[in-house]
Amino acid sequence: MSSDLDKTQINDAHHPYNQAYAFSKYCSFWWLHPLFRIIKQRQLQESDIFPVLHVDSSRKQMDLFERYWSDENPSRDRSRTNNLFKLLIKCYGIPFMGIGIVAFITMSLTVIRPLFVGWLVSYFTPSSQVTAAEAYLYATGLSLVSVLLVLSRQWYFFMTYRFGFRTTVLLSTAIFQKALRLKSSALSRTSIGFIVNLLANDALKMKLAYQFLHMLWIAPFLAITLTALLWQQVGVASLAGLGVLLTLILQQSALVTLLVKFRQKYLKFADKRVRIMNEVISSMRTIKMYAWENSFAKAIRQLRRKEMDRLFSGYAFYALNVASYLLLNTITSFVTIIVYVLMGNTINSSKVFTVYSLLNSLQVALSIGVPEAIRAIIDAKVSFDRIEKHLMLDECKENPGYIQSLESNIGDQLALDNVSASWYNGFSLKDISLTVSHGKLLSIIGPVGGGKTSLLMVLLGELPLSAGTLKY
Repeated sequence: MSSDLDKTQINDAHHPYNQAYAFSKYCSFWWLHPLFRIIKQRQLQESDIFPVLHVDSSRKQMDLFERYWSDENPSRDRSRTNNLFKLLIKCYGIPFMGIGIVAFITMSLTVIRPLFVGWLVSYFTPSSQVTAAEAYLYATGLSLVSVLLVLSRQWYFFMTYRFGFRTTVLLSTAIFQKALRLKSSALSRTSIGFIVNLLANDALKMKLAYQFLHMLWIAPFLAITLTALLWQQVGVASLAGLGVLLTLILQQSALVTLLVKFRQKYLKFADKRVRIMNEVISSMRTIKMYAWENSFAKAIRQLRRKEMDRLFSGYAFYALNVASYLLLNTITSFVTIIVYVLMGNTINSSKVFTVYSLLNSLQVALSIGVPEAIRAIIDAKVSFDRIEKHLMLDECKENPGYIQSLESNIGDQLALDNVSASWYNGFSLKDISLTVSHGKLLSIIGPVGGGKTSLLMVLLGELPLSAGTLKY
């Protein structure tokens, strides 16, 4: 174990990410340049890829999961819900809140930039009192703000993607490890198709879940500041634009809710289709023998058609949502300027550019950030409910009645002493005693329902003992 840890520390120390300077690591991503040089010459191969850092590895994520999941579910209480939310907060909460400072700086720069735009454009307005020196200062300020905005935004999205992939790895590893430990009785309540869907759809969905979560607390401050600046520019006319903006945002929120419902329906049909496909593959010989190919193909086509209908409807609403977003800033700016002019005011290019930039910044916060954050939380709840259903299934545990003897008096034997065990449906074995020597070939015979399979399940540890001991 120590050698593995030393090897991991050596790999991390020589990783280009850890050797890079802060600017290269977080802003320019120059530490990826060796890969780009390889791509220029040939296609990337697996040996060209940098090793995974220990903090991002599946082993590290699984250690975090095992540590905090046992705290959230000390007795696997099925009445408790949303434990994965608490687990992720414990795993990534503090470092994720740290990058919220960068998100706040990024959004603050979006407030400052429209002011520089207005001041710079006012220089080109007829009868302007702005001097050339001031115009150069405004242009310099606008350039610096734009550069800082790009760099901080790149770093922020890089870190949110990283948290998203860590969460995907954590959930995927937990789902797979749980599947290896399921009892046979638990396997009857799930399927391989359901587990594959958890890995392919629900866990993978988490990689984009962190992008806009910080907007939930940044957006109110940003909205208040931008509204005050907008009021300073156009006065009461700003209320007309804000009214249109809020109306369209409510429409987008309704569309996001519909998208979540369509996703739930889509996943329902996808689970059923994958389950039938797995049954078909595992029973292909029987299906061929009875010529049931057409019947199963028809059933699968019907499920696939329903699945695609829900998927198409969901993407149609998503396209409508994107279209409304693209028109949002134009509509709100047009309404604001029209109302401002109808109130008897005059406009100039400086005011138009400033109002447009302020509304654009407000749109990013309210029509993208907050709705996307809410959608990510709702999607996560849908996925977590499905994953928790899998994680709460019964798993094989060490049975207190199973005794591994290191003494020589047992020898190479398997000994059952007054063993009793029962299934959940009431069928039970009572007071079974037998001894099986090593190297002996034995057979169990008896009528149907006599307990032959149950006895084998006891030997395998799949059926827990209610009394007696099993020594081996």
